[in-house]
Amino acid sequence: MSGVVVIDADELERRIAAAVDEGVRRALEAREPANGAPAEWFDRKGAAELLGVHVDSLSRLGVPVHYVGARRVRYNRAELERWMREGRPSKGA
Repeated sequence: MSGVVVIDADELERRIAAAVDEGVRRALEAREPANGAPAEWFDRKGAAELLGVHVDSLSRLGVPVHYVGARRVRYNRAELERWMREGRPSKGA
């Protein structure tokens, strides 16, 4: 078997998972602001518009939020985009 590499299914699965993880990591890094760049912040209305949900749904959906004082909240763009990719519930949920 000259030149042929045989890989068992478990090893193939590990290699595919590693490649996917690396691709996701690179995509996230590309979307994050460069070191020293200011983060982009939204109020409730802006976050809801970005996510395509009603303002009243933000807390029910578990969207990542930062509290600034007793009644002001802010949402970080990078966290919102990560939430959309990784944690957003399906429309049926």
